[in-house]
Amino acid sequence: MFHTCNLTIDYNRKITSLGITPTDFCYDLMNKKISSFAAHPKKIVVYFLNSADVDEREMKSISEISVYWNLLSPHYRGDQVNKRFILGRWLAFHLLQTFGGTENEFKEMKLTSFGKPVLPKHPVSFNIAHSGDLLVCAASLSNVGIDVEHLRPIDWKEYRSCFSPSEWYEISGATNPAFEVLQRWVQKESLLKADGRGLQVPMASVDLRKDVGKISDEDTLWYLHPLKISNDYTCCVCTDVPDPEISVQQIAL
Repeated sequence: MFHTCNLTIDYNRKITSLGITPTDFCYDLMNKKISSFAAHPKKIVVYFLNSADVDEREMKSISEISVYWNLLSPHYRGDQVNKRFILGRWLAFHLLQTFGGTENEFKEMKLTSFGKPVLPKHPVSFNIAHSGDLLVCAASLSNVGIDVEHLRPIDWKEYRSCFSPSEWYEISGATNPAFEVLQRWVQKESLLKADGRGLQVPMASVDLRKDVGKISDEDTLWYLHPLKISNDYTCCVCTDVPDPEISVQQIAL
C-alpha cells in the first residue's frame, strides 16, 4: 500500500477551468477505472518519491515485485539490482493505474529505438527520471517528458557544448552559473524526452524562450513547466499541449 501527500494542482489553476468537477478526480484503484480528469488530454499527473525514505523491509513489501523483476535487464539482476530502478518502475506502475493501465499492459512495456518506454496497448505517454535520491514520473494522454537534477556543485564550464552562444552568454553572466546550467538542462532534457528522441538530439539544438521551447528547424512548440518539489532539486515537465492541468503528488510506500 502507499499513501499520497502534498497535492498541488497546476499551481493555482482551477480544476473547473476545464469543466471538470472535483469528484471527477477520484479514481477507483480496485476497479482500475480511468477518471475523466486523468483522461483529459490537458491533464498531466506527476508522482515523486525519495528513495532514501524507503528501507529494505519496505522494498521487500512491494507486492508487485515480479512486475519490476521482469523489466530488469540482466545487468541489474541478482546482487546488482538497482533500488532506484525498481522504485522508478513501481512509481510508474501506480501512476499508470490512474490512467486505467493494468499489470498485464505494464508487463508489455517496450522501449522505442530511442530508448523511451511505451505501452503498446495503452495510449498513455509516461516518463521516469531520477537524480540523487529523488525519483519522478509523469504521465499524460498527450506527449510528456520530465527531468530532475539534484542541485549540487558542478564544473559548469564543462557544459558549454550543450548551449547556444546566446544561452552561454546568459549563463556566464548569471549570479549562479551552476544553478543556471542545471535548470536549463532539465528544461532541455524534459523537452527531448517528450519529443521521444531523448539525447539522440543535440542539447544545443533546443532553443528555449521562457516557458516555450523548440528543436531547431522543427515546427513543434513544447511547453515547459518548472515543478517546485524540493529545495534541493530542480525539475521540469514538458508537453506539446498549451496550458495543461498538472497535479503533483508525493508518494510513500
